[in-house]
Amino acid sequence: MALFSLPTLYAHTYSFPASDCEVTESILEKQNLISSVVEFYQQKAFKRYQQNIFVEFNNSENSNSCNVLQMSAGARRGPRIKVAHGILKNFKPTSLVHAVCHELGHLLGKVSGTDAGYTGTTYEHDLSVEGEADYFAGTCVLEYLLRNSPNSSSNLYPLIRKIGIESYGAIYPNTFIDESRALNEIYTADSGINSDYPNVSCRMLSYLSGTLNNPRPKCWFNPILKPTNSFGQAL
Repeated sequence: MALFSLPTLYAHTYSFPASDCEVTESILEKQNLISSVVEFYQQKAFKRYQQNIFVEFNNSENSNSCNVLQMSAGARRGPRIKVAHGILKNFKPTSLVHAVCHELGHLLGKVSGTDAGYTGTTYEHDLSVEGEADYFAGTCVLEYLLRNSPNSSSNLYPLIRKIGIESYGAIYPNTFIDESRALNEIYTADSGINSDYPNVSCRMLSYLSGTLNNPRPKCWFNPILKPTNSFGQAL
């Protein structure tokens, strides 16, 4: 059972061995970290939703809190991100940055479920699809590192790739992740936009493409007739 419910498909559950509960950073510090990442995008959120993103921290404990971790985004009651206690206990700071950047991507990205041709009732149609949230996360993580590592090497790509490998590796344990495997994949179903989770190599490629400001990869984004999205933005 999820640690909380939210009326959106964009909820992610991560499973870890109990040993990963040994985290030294305080929960409060990690909450402040997440809030600071979100704060940077509040102006953009207000422009889209006419209100700021609300971050809700679920600090209730249960017997599975060390092994079942969740962060999710929704917008039906205003833009919000819910953060379960377990993910704060088990994720290290850089992985939390990646996770919240992904959720921000659902709220602020450019390719929505509507653009993908989704007509069902499970999705919140105007939230971005998974591949787009990964793409947004690449830019978001880069911006975070640039803001907080002013004296670091100008080439942050190796660190950004390492963060992606660690974060996606947590979601897909014992899976070999290599973005190059998705370079020649072309998504051809439906509208040409994958509204579901792409494979992990495609997700990694989308994340890194966002970092490099490259086009969205065709392994999930191969639109037939989509020069602009449902917000009127060029893609």
